[in-house]
Amino acid sequence: MGVHKYLLIAWILACGSVATAETCTDPKSLASKWDLWAKGTCLRGANLWQKVVDPNEDGDELGTEVVGPTYDQANLNKLAAYGANYANLSFPGLRNEKAPYAWREDVAQYLDRLIERSRKADLFVVISFRTGPGRNEAGFDASASGADNSVWGDATKQNAWVEMWRKVAARYRRHPNVAGYDLMVEPNSNELLKIWEPDAFFRKYKNTTQDWNQLAARIVQAIRSVDPETPILVGGMNYSSLDWLSALAPLPDSRVVYGVHNYEPYNYTHQAMKGTKTYPGKFSPDGERSTIIDKNWLARKFSTIGDFQRERRAPVVVNEFGAMRWVKGAELFFRDSADLMEGYGVNHALWLWETSLKISWNEFNLRYGPNGKNKTEVSTSALMETIRANWRRNRARPSNVRW
Repeated sequence: MGVHKYLLIAWILACGSVATAETCTDPKSLASKWDLWAKGTCLRGANLWQKVVDPNEDGDELGTEVVGPTYDQANLNKLAAYGANYANLSFPGLRNEKAPYAWREDVAQYLDRLIERSRKADLFVVISFRTGPGRNEAGFDASASGADNSVWGDATKQNAWVEMWRKVAARYRRHPNVAGYDLMVEPNSNELLKIWEPDAFFRKYKNTTQDWNQLAARIVQAIRSVDPETPILVGGMNYSSLDWLSALAPLPDSRVVYGVHNYEPYNYTHQAMKGTKTYPGKFSPDGERSTIIDKNWLARKFSTIGDFQRERRAPVVVNEFGAMRWVKGAELFFRDSADLMEGYGVNHALWLWETSLKISWNEFNLRYGPNGKNKTEVSTSALMETIRANWRRNRARPSNVRW
């Protein structure tokens, strides 16, 4: 490998360090929730996936509460014991998906309980809404049967999202461990329109109801009308991919964190149990020419974050990343990804911290080890130890900050 490639990586990491010179090592230096996002990498943890339980579809597989799968106190305590200080609550919205978009107080009360369990486990949380008026869980695959993404292009449904967030912010603005609001998990208007380049999208749809930027701005304004302090997280379209980060419009608010999700190269991170791709390794990440996929390749991808930080002078979060637990080199992929993100002072949340329920899907359950056929927790694995080593760097917790 040429010396110039090593110099490129060093330059990228140096730029990231300059952009976020402060580090989050002393919780006493954190004067507000905003400091969790603005003072380097303060939050390291994982996502908790949640949906409204449909007894006809889910039976009792997801637990007995209105939202599932159930995350009980012991499960959240275990997440904290692994070293995490952050749980991203990837959660259903608190208004129905269908008209008249009624407020779901039963779902809100479950969220209250989940936030309280997280507080007892000494975890910060971000409330991230997956679904809401005109958007259902199936909509994360726009081609799936029953997918509803009708929020795009529908002003009435977008108004309901705005009012949902206004009420949510009024409810949670004083919760000490609620570290932020993530407005919508993986906006995907462009996919419905089959437009994959930001410039092509905005030439035709800028400032229309297809444009996530205009809806995000309205939601931010609604939140700030009742909650001037809690940080707001805004991911971009195309499922918050790195390629669409710069397409997020600047928001006129001083406490906005811009978000990305990263699973690239997808054909590595999401391969079947018998897949042959390894990290580091040589393969085609996009179906075209093969190349070396290693930390240098990841650094070129993550350099988008550094470019954005220098241009916007705003923090970035990687609120989802990861790989299926059985892929070869998963621990190295996690280590290199975390190193690069922290070079830019970025908070990050792994996908996924699974429930303790014995449910059938387990692709991302890091506690099951690298054997895809195993469905019980193992005492250790290379991936588990790599994650624990990273999470042990956490210092800030709800119990040791001053606000």
